[in-house]
Amino acid sequence: VGDYSQIEEADRSFDNILISHNGLDYAYPETQRIKAIRECARVIKPAGFFVFSSHNIKSLHFSPFYLKQRKIWMLKNCWKAFYDRKYILDLNMWTYYCSPDFCIRQVEEAGFQLKEMIGFRSSTNRFFNTYLSPYVHYVFQKT
Repeated sequence: VGDYSQIEEADRSFDNILISHNGLDYAYPETQRIKAIRECARVIKPAGFFVFSSHNIKSLHFSPFYLKQRKIWMLKNCWKAFYDRKYILDLNMWTYYCSPDFCIRQVEEAGFQLKEMIGFRSSTNRFFNTYLSPYVHYVFQKT
């Protein structure tokens, strides 16, 4: 139990870090998210992996996942898909949604390199992952 933005471990003390089930998206405000990414970069050994998933804001336009399960919520929030990132009230929690391109830039600025991006239903199709996948799984390696 802890806070990703204040990891109480020495520099380069982990081989890899996994943040499961879009957990990084609940760091609020955005400065805390950025701080959490930087903390992960600090404690991962060189060439270590940082794996996480994140909500995809671009999917709010077209995702069959939302159309099938959450139509009203999607219609209420679909205009937000024009942004690169935004906190959206989702199931009574402020949740960070961002485009895959924005997420990649954000993490690369902390010293990581994208190795793999996998979308909904294990998709590796960049178009599908960018516009239809409600969340995307990322694998970054520390440079």
